Amino acid sequence: MRKALLILAAVLGIGYVAIGYYFSNLILATPPRRTTEVSHSELMKGWGYDQSALQKALPTPKEVEFPSVTEGLTLRGWLYEGADSVDCGLVLAHGITENRANTFKYASIFEECGCDMLMYDHRGHGKSDGDQLTGGYYEGKDVLEAVKFLQKEKGLSPKQIGLIGESWGAAAVLIAASQNDQLGFVLAESPYSSWNDAIVYRANKQFGSWVKIFIPMAYTFVEWRANTSMDGASPEEAARDIAIPTLIVHSSTDTITTPDHSKRIEAALNPKWGEAKILDWNAWHAHNALARPEEYKQMVINHFSARNLQFCE
Repeated sequence: MRKALLILAAVLGIGYVAIGYYFSNLILATPPRRTTEVSHSELMKGWGYDQSALQKALPTPKEVEFPSVTEGLTLRGWLYEGADSVDCGLVLAHGITENRANTFKYASIFEECGCDMLMYDHRGHGKSDGDQLTGGYYEGKDVLEAVKFLQKEKGLSPKQIGLIGESWGAAAVLIAASQNDQLGFVLAESPYSSWNDAIVYRANKQFGSWVKIFIPMAYTFVEWRANTSMDGASPEEAARDIAIPTLIVHSSTDTITTPDHSKRIEAALNPKWGEAKILDWNAWHAHNALARPEEYKQMVINHFSARNLQFCE
């Protein structure tokens, strides 16, 4: 009897570890890579937004590449160059499953400034290298590498560079902002409060609440395999260390990442530096800027103007 129990315990233990490893595969896996053309087509087909028109309104960009914070990885993107007399720059970070093209919706916010704009593909997306996701832990550090690239390429100071990100990219820019208080500002659209919260929410929807049993083992494998930290992939925790002008925006009808995520980040953020705006525009996840572009633009400008941000003056 005792031997049978020991065998059963061993089988259950091996099974627990194996299932945890399986879930770590799902957590770390990069999504199928989309081309910009596919992104344009999907947005038009699903929501009637002509993203390609936003792209055509801009000049021809330079194809650029720069090193990721992870040795051996190269990140690739577009650099839209502003006027030589203008001293401001923007780093724009897209959401998961997407690519640089999904940040065109934010290009018009500071169009009067004529800023240089760096739109790039996250690791494991578009044309960038990489085959593992880290929930913002390394993606946030990659944002800072993008800032360094823009500084070197255009002779800008960190204070002259603003960060704009949506969803996955919003998490990345918030984490980046917590690690550099010399940046100009951060605009985060539809962020999740932590990688853990995003994983658990989606796992419960896909597999059911029983999956929580295997989460600790899955996270152990994730941290070991990707040399990352689940605790370090938390915009909510990062917000406590943010000391630059910040605006967080979320749709009240977002069911992909519910607006309570942004409320939790706001609660951790020093109100001196910013706030979260929950918009009742009936917009889908990370689509507020497309739902009402002019209102969105004015909201952002008003928010930063009220905090005496003289970004492009």
